[in-house]
This record gives sequence, C-alpha cells and structure tokens, in this order.
Amino acid sequence: MKSIRTYLMLTMMVLMVSCNEDFIELAPISQGNVENFFQTPEDFEAAIIGAYANLQSPDQYGSNDTRFGGSFYTMMEVRADDVANGDVSGVGFQVLEVDTFVDNTLSGIIEGAWNSTFKSIFDANIIITRIENAEFDGDLKNQYIGEARFLRALAYFNAIRLWGDVPLILEEITPQEAAELTRNTVADIYIEIENDLEFAVQNLPATFSGQEGRATSNAARALLGKVYLTQQKWAEASTVLNAIVQSGDFTLLENVGDVFAIDNELNDEIIFSIRFSNLDDVGHQGFGQPDYSALLPFYDAADARLPLLDPVMNANGTYPAKQAEDGDPPLGRDFPLMRYADVVLMLAEALNEVGYEADATAFDLLNSIRSRAGINVLSSTDLPDQQSFRDAVYLERRLELPLELQRWFDLLRQNRAIEALAEVGVTAQTYQLLYPIPLNEINVYNDESQFPQNPGY
Repeated sequence: MKSIRTYLMLTMMVLMVSCNEDFIELAPISQGNVENFFQTPEDFEAAIIGAYANLQSPDQYGSNDTRFGGSFYTMMEVRADDVANGDVSGVGFQVLEVDTFVDNTLSGIIEGAWNSTFKSIFDANIIITRIENAEFDGDLKNQYIGEARFLRALAYFNAIRLWGDVPLILEEITPQEAAELTRNTVADIYIEIENDLEFAVQNLPATFSGQEGRATSNAARALLGKVYLTQQKWAEASTVLNAIVQSGDFTLLENVGDVFAIDNELNDEIIFSIRFSNLDDVGHQGFGQPDYSALLPFYDAADARLPLLDPVMNANGTYPAKQAEDGDPPLGRDFPLMRYADVVLMLAEALNEVGYEADATAFDLLNSIRSRAGINVLSSTDLPDQQSFRDAVYLERRLELPLELQRWFDLLRQNRAIEALAEVGVTAQTYQLLYPIPLNEINVYNDESQFPQNPGY
C-alpha cells in the first residue's frame, strides 16, 4: 500500500506546551532518529502527542481555506442532507462532487482522508509495537497503550463507516508485509475496535490535569457507546453510556451557547475535543458558512440552538456562530468530537431500543436536551410508542449536533440516508453509502482479487 509504505517511515513529534492555553504544539524529530527514538517514557510521551496531532490535519478534523472545511467535514457533513456547498472553483468543485454524489476515485478530499486515517493507525501501531520492550512503569506503559488504542479505534471506526472493508493492521509492519495486505471485513474490524476501547476504558485516567485534549476513560466509553449503537447492540450501548451519566463527571451547561464559547472550551460538557492553538497561524478555522436551508425549518423559533447557526463574519470569512472565532487571524477554536449532549441522546435512543417505556428514563434524557434548548418537553401522550420516540430522538440529534460531523453517520446507522437525501432533491444509490477507495491505492496492488474497489466505482 502506497500510504503504508510512506508512513512506515514516520516523522515523530515532540511536546511543547503553550503558556496561554493547555494546548499541545508539535515540532518534528528528524526522520533519521526514528529507529532509535523509542526508549524512555519521554520518548513515548512525545510519540503519543504526535499521534494526537494528526487529528488536527485538514484531511481529518482540521480546517483551512484550501480544504473548504477539511476532508472529514466534506465527507461527514456536506454529504448528508443538512448541508450543501455550491462552490465550483478549485477544491470547491471536489466538495461539490461529494455533495452531489458524483464521486471521483481521484478526489484529493477522499484520498487525503484515507491517507491521514491510516497514518493515525500506523502512528498508533508503532507505539503499541515498540512499547513492549520499553522498561518503565507498567501503569504508565498501559496508559500510553490505551491512548494509542483509543486513537486506532477512532481511526478504524471512521474508516469502516467511510469505506467498508479495509486492511486490519494491529502492529508495525514492513513494506514487504504491506504488499500482502487485503481488505478485512467490517465485522472483523469491529471486534478489534471494541477490544481497543475496552482496554482504553480500563487503562486510561479519568482526567489529564493540565493536558486536556487527551483521551480519558470516559472518552473511551463514549466512543465505545457509539460503536455499540452503530452495530445495534442496544443493551451494551445502554450500559456503557449510562456509566458516563452516573459518573457525574459531565453535565449539560445551562446555556447551550456557552458550550461553544471560545473562552470556555474546556467546559463540563466536553468529553473529548481536538485542540487547536490560538498562538500561531495554523489552526482550526471553522467550516465556512454552509448552506443549511434544508435544516433551518425544523427548528422552533424559540429554540436557543438556532442562533448558533447565525452567520458571523471575521477576518477569514463567514462562519456559523457556534464555530466563529475572534481575533485577527481568528484561529484556535477546538473541535468538540464528543460531548455530553451526544451521550445523553445516544443513551435515550439505546434505552428506547431495548424497550419503550412511557415517561421513563429515556424521556427524561430526551427532555433534558429540549429543556435546555427552551422548547416544549414531550410525554407519552406526544410519543405513545417506540417508533414515535425513535423519530423524536433522531430529530433531536439533528437539531442539537449540526456541523459536528454526526449527521451522515447518523443517517447511515439509521438506514435512512437515501430517503433523507431524496427529500432534499438528491438521488443516491445504495453503493454510494460507501466512498470509493482512492484509485492510487487500488493501483498499488493492481489485483482485484487481493484489493478490490468498492462496487459501483
């Protein structure tokens, strides 16, 4: 695999901490030192921080002007029914291809996401493989392994939802071994994702004092809960998500706008965020001003979440209020990947799927989100059965989590993507629920039996 051969010779990163924000900045270690680099706890600390840094890439959760919001934003948000992008110039044309389901196997957006996702996997595997022979405290060693396995699980969870079957790689491999890779089944990969996250839950700390932005045990639980929910393992999802609620470590902020305030990024609703520094000219710049005219009619006029979608201008352009930034240049906004409101709604959904109960805990969870938004609460009179409650949770997720890279994956796991797209005038075929494998990746193997393209492409 071309990307594997590239990333086997990784450039590692070292840790620098900002004096004004608990944010990790990174600088490269020379490639020639990589082979002898992994010896001390400090070496592995720098390596794991470098692995987190890859999440900031515009090929993943980052953003910059040349990516019109980044690869993941395009593939996870613009792809769905809520957001449209009409820019047809430069990279904007590639965004339009994704938006209108005219997928190109040479798309730089799709190839960038593939390469960066597997870089996350390779970074994690190098740490996991080389730490076995390191001689230092076992608890600290297990923490680093837990962080690496969390990042690997996140990368694989994204990969199988974007492309389906992909190579399952659980250790550092040689170029010769890379040449023998095939596409493993989604079912097999889910087993390893669950194993990784269960290990992370048991071995990660509850908090990282002064180093926020690293995966905690509850971050691993939240991701595992979403993994279970996606597989319709309702009872398992209920158990792991309820553990987060019962921990008391998180709460819904009284004012939903405060969740996204740039001076309040480490608030009590954030479970795991991808952190960006506001001290340099490289940072998350928001996702631009999307066209979400299809979404706005679903909001009640009194909904406190509606103003979070208002356009705000700054030096880099126009952005939704929930992502707009201050300053010139306006940089540094963290991206909340998992927050408590998401967990609350996932738990409500899982409990309802285990069994509908009138005005029971699932109603309390759903209504806690609605109450915070300032809209009417719902009872069994409004939602008299499992299907009506299910529909209400689906709608609430749409209203609570726009532009947080949830919508496309929600539609996929709910088996509603084609129907939802048709409602906004977009025709999609079943095979387009997965993206094509980048053509450059397919050409490395040039063997349909070993490494086939997804059907339809």
